[in-house]
Amino acid sequence: MLFNSFDYLIFFPTVAAVYFLIPFRYRWAWLLAASYFFYASWNVKYLALILISTLVPYFIGLALARTQTRGRRQALLLLSLCASLGLLFSFKYWNFASESIDAALALLGMDPRAPRLDVYRDRLHLTGEGARILSSLVPDELARRLGGPL
Repeated sequence: MLFNSFDYLIFFPTVAAVYFLIPFRYRWAWLLAASYFFYASWNVKYLALILISTLVPYFIGLALARTQTRGRRQALLLLSLCASLGLLFSFKYWNFASESIDAALALLGMDPRAPRLDVYRDRLHLTGEGARILSSLVPDELARRLGGPL
């Protein structure tokens, strides 16, 4: 559901009307349920992500409220931050990171397609066919180097 869609034109006034009609103590639950519905209407598979990103900080917050020890409070805060940032990374940046890992390795000088270092360090011994395969990698290597770091 998009903000400029007909569905949203019906959704928003309904949520607002019910919000003002129900008792004050239930309004937070209504807004939470409406938020879950809104995001689930876009893509149901992300509902689990939203539930986790809501429940983990909630329960860690409850544990923080009960804990007085400074070290335990810091550990809980770190756990909360790692969980939130971990979810953000895994669902927002995982594809970018996994698709650009070859470029990052090449930029750092750890090119996975360059077995010449293994031959130089006597970790890989090439004879016949292996030597032809290695020499066929040189034009590709040269083209990549001339094309820039990425």
